[in-house]
Amino acid sequence: MLATVILSGYVVFVVSALISYLMSPLPKVMWLPPPLPLFFLVFFPKQFWERIRRVAEKNQEGVACFQLMGQRGILMEDRALIRGTTRDGGKVFKIFAHPNARWLFYTATQQNLIVLPNDMHSTVRAQYQTFLSMDALKQNNGNDLYLAQRAWIDATLNGKNAIIDVRVWSQSLLAHAILTNICPKFLQLNLDLRKKFCCDIQTFTLGFLSLPIPFRPFGLGRAIAAGERIIAQIILWIHEIRQETGAVAGIYPKEETKFSTNEQDTAICSKLKSSQYGFLGHWMAELERTKNAIKFTDRDIAINMLDMAFAAQDATNSALCFCVAYLSTRPDILQRLKGQAYDAQDVQNFVVNLLNNKPPVPMTLRFALKQTQLTASSGVKIPFAKGELVVHSIEGINKVWENAAKFDLDPFASSSDPGFVDSMVFGSGAHKCPGKSYAIIALQTFVAAFADAIDSVQAINYDPDLMYYPTLFPKKSTFKFIQAASTNLPQPSTNQIIVGDVSLGLLSVSA
Repeated sequence: MLATVILSGYVVFVVSALISYLMSPLPKVMWLPPPLPLFFLVFFPKQFWERIRRVAEKNQEGVACFQLMGQRGILMEDRALIRGTTRDGGKVFKIFAHPNARWLFYTATQQNLIVLPNDMHSTVRAQYQTFLSMDALKQNNGNDLYLAQRAWIDATLNGKNAIIDVRVWSQSLLAHAILTNICPKFLQLNLDLRKKFCCDIQTFTLGFLSLPIPFRPFGLGRAIAAGERIIAQIILWIHEIRQETGAVAGIYPKEETKFSTNEQDTAICSKLKSSQYGFLGHWMAELERTKNAIKFTDRDIAINMLDMAFAAQDATNSALCFCVAYLSTRPDILQRLKGQAYDAQDVQNFVVNLLNNKPPVPMTLRFALKQTQLTASSGVKIPFAKGELVVHSIEGINKVWENAAKFDLDPFASSSDPGFVDSMVFGSGAHKCPGKSYAIIALQTFVAAFADAIDSVQAINYDPDLMYYPTLFPKKSTFKFIQAASTNLPQPSTNQIIVGDVSLGLLSVSA
């Protein structure tokens, strides 16, 4: 009896999915019953999207209809359509969260930027920007980030030329760099704790590549456990910072929280913004200043710090891999970057153009919040049904940026389309990535540090074919770094900030 009910339900589901699919007036790929499309997407992602892209490429509108677990979707290559779906501020086309994000981020007691409603999201985002704006980061963190990444590069080389897997190595570099900023008091000199945190962040990140089974020994279960370890540790830091500064924001329920007077509040916020407490202290200071109007608990504060640590070494890592690959083919560009400050105009333009040319997450799924239509470059109006998935092809992304073909000619040119990085790389609307400025600063400081420390880069085993990890990376990324004759490294106030286990990405060392 139960089997009959299940089978009947499946048949109804398949028939309704087929009817919905056939109703689309757009060019279609061969229809497969669920869950076969999901199987091919998980195990053969490149072939899955390539088959759909070929259909889109053959029609004038540059679109193709596909089906995924009963949900109809549209893959597009057309420039006008891609712009239309990314620059509406998320009012019509909303970013579709990764399925595993429900387990990694969505908990009943958690308030973070991924799950907050739009009105509250704007309030929280405004508080983030007090310490994550470009101006604040340049003033408080830019030089430290340069020194952190430069020290990591020098520790990798250790006076020799090195052959490394850049994908693994750069992830470790960025994980250590963000830890320098989250809370230096507890992570600055404790190398064992830093290494533990880096490993947990990487385990958490790999949860996005795991089967959606939130239990050990499956990868998603391990990722959830790693995230909980990080959250628990940050909560302990919050308690210690509170004892040292007299802060109370984060204590819950609110009825039991007694905030200080205005005079005391100013002194407490000043203590919290001390450089030793990093981003965590700044975040607590904002909650203190606003009397915790958003009702964040200690766990809410900690989970937002985890989100920041995760985001800072994922998509940014992808951009670093493509940066190294590009510089291996253009020694002239590497030489021009030498000696330039991380905020020099050449460095800023290079990073923006690099992100334009190789956006780390160009295939982010979106879905239509309501029935609408957009006009393709050909002038044809393309209908979108409510709930329909929207995917941008990688080739289509490169067509959107008008200067993509000119990148190799002059990667230092001012972008004629600065909004591209905002909308395509960092999202749009209320749920635009709050760490955009940090990611750009991290890339700028890496480019400056790398150019100063490295004389040349040679590809040893590089395959530009793309892989998902969980953002886009070159399939193989092994390079040889030739160390510069003179390092010219400025003396930092805390020279130990990045000395650690760089062997995570070190394959071999040659004299």
